[in-house]
Formats: sequence, structure tokens, C-alpha cells
Amino acid sequence: MKKLTSTIIILLLLNISFAQTWAPVGAKWYYSHNGGSFQELTVIESIGDTTINTKLCKILNTYQIYEVMDSTGLYHWDTLFCPLQYSYQESGIVYMFELSNNSFDIIYDFNAISGDTITVKETTFMGYCPETMPGNLFEYVIDSITDTLISNIPLQKQFISPTQNSDWVFSDPLGMIGDVPIIERIGSIKFLFGVYHLQVMEGSIYCLRCYQDSLLSYRASFWTDTVPCGQLRPLHNSGIEDYNDPDQIEIYPNPANS
Repeated sequence: MKKLTSTIIILLLLNISFAQTWAPVGAKWYYSHNGGSFQELTVIESIGDTTINTKLCKILNTYQIYEVMDSTGLYHWDTLFCPLQYSYQESGIVYMFELSNNSFDIIYDFNAISGDTITVKETTFMGYCPETMPGNLFEYVIDSITDTLISNIPLQKQFISPTQNSDWVFSDPLGMIGDVPIIERIGSIKFLFGVYHLQVMEGSIYCLRCYQDSLLSYRASFWTDTVPCGQLRPLHNSGIEDYNDPDQIEIYPNPANS
């Protein structure tokens, strides 16, 4: 009886641990964009908790800061807010809420083994903002699994590839980055929600530059410790110096749905 009780307690603690380590409130993902005429930065932030279909979910606010030119030929920063996303993790599996059918999709599975196929979407969908494109399949294969250590925390790293007909992917359509793994607690290094497999447009999302929460801090090798995670390049033809901290921009309402 004591052994059974101990086993139950361990399982409960594991479930609690999984729930607490995925997208804790305050967690932020910063994504660089491919080079082009306009400079952009995409940020995802975990901003709170809510309950959907009895599941305690994290509220994810995604926004893109981008450069635009006005009628006078001067440039300024503007912000695109995406619809809020809702996500939770249970027993090593990360789910994303799909509003159109009021259900959850599996987006990451850290119980998977090499050779497993993860199907996120198998019906027509419009992708994920800000990289929205029509797709009919979002599916990938776990090629191999290794361990990694980030902020002295042991994490699983999955190397993956899209299935042959997958429209939406976690890999790099341009083939410029090399391996683009999925890392436990962080998600895909390409983009948390994936990208369209032919998304090679100027200014599209390049990959994750930084992830931060209260315990974990990740930086891509191309983003040095001396550069703030939220730094934007100087605006064209403006004379404005580098802007280092989008956290200091006051945008209302925040979050917003449009």
C-alpha cells in the first residue's frame, strides 16, 4: 500500500512539474526575421492563465514589430497583434487550442521516440499568425532525440523533419540555418507554431534568437550576450538610433485581437 501511494505521489508531482514548466507567465520568445528592405521582430509572450474545456491553459500573445514608410518618405515602427493563442502541457505533451472546432491539437510530444510521426493538422487550416498561409497538413517525424543542458536544466532536444506532403513545417524552408530542433520548454527553434513550407518571402521569420523565463535563458549562437533580445535595427532614413527594448513601448490595448 505504501509503495502504491508513493507511486501515485510521484506521478502527481511529475504532472505538476510539466504544467509549471511550459510557457510560465512572463516567458518570452524573440524571433529574428530574414533580411530585406524592412526590419522586423516577432515576440510571443505568456501573459496569463485561463481555463478552456476544463484545461488550465497559458495565454500566448503574439505580436510583430515592423518598419513602415509614411507618405513623407519617413519610416516608423508599427505593431501587428495576432489573435491570442491558448496552450497547455499535460504529461509531456503540448497542446494548442483550435478555435474553429473548439478542440486541442498536439503540437509537441516529448514522450515520442525516434521514428514517431506527430500530426498537428490533417485538415485545411490557415496557419498561424503572423506567418499565416493556407495549409492542408502539418506533420513531422522525430528523426532522433538527444539531451541538452540550458541554464543548468537538463532538457530533451528532438531533431525532426516534415513528412513528404506537409504544408506547414518546423524546419527551415530556405535551408540556411541547418538543424532546427525542438527543445523541451522552448519549442521549435524555427518558430513556436511552425511556418509554411514555401515561406521564403523577404522579411519572413528566420528563427528564435532568445527565449527567457524566470528559470531558463536561451540565446541562439548568432545572438551574442551583449545584444538585448528585443533589439531592433535603426530605422531607414530616420536618424533614430538602435531601439533596444520593445518592453518599454506602451501599446494600448494590450493584448488586442486585431
